[in-house]
Amino acid sequence: MSDTGSVSLNYDPGISRALAEQAAEPPDLWPYFRALRHVPVLALRGERSDILSADTFARMAREHDDLTQITIADRGHTPTLSEPASVAALDSYLAPFAKDHD
Repeated sequence: MSDTGSVSLNYDPGISRALAEQAAEPPDLWPYFRALRHVPVLALRGERSDILSADTFARMAREHDDLTQITIADRGHTPTLSEPASVAALDSYLAPFAKDHD
């Protein structure tokens, strides 16, 4: 919120400039993701993400056999986790772990 009570953006625009100006190729993070194959993973993707593409999200499923994927409709890169689909996914994913600690 701004001082006037209206909604406004409050972030450093230099973040995106710094990323755009990087000359080097980004590092290959797939080996790190594959290292998670021994643990179950829940991945939430905002349907309108301009960072995590649908193609990359699909590859994640091919790289990890125990990956639960949920696409959150009408959201950008970062779902708020308060969307009903996010809450349902988190509740379902975490339920077996909660039973272990009863």
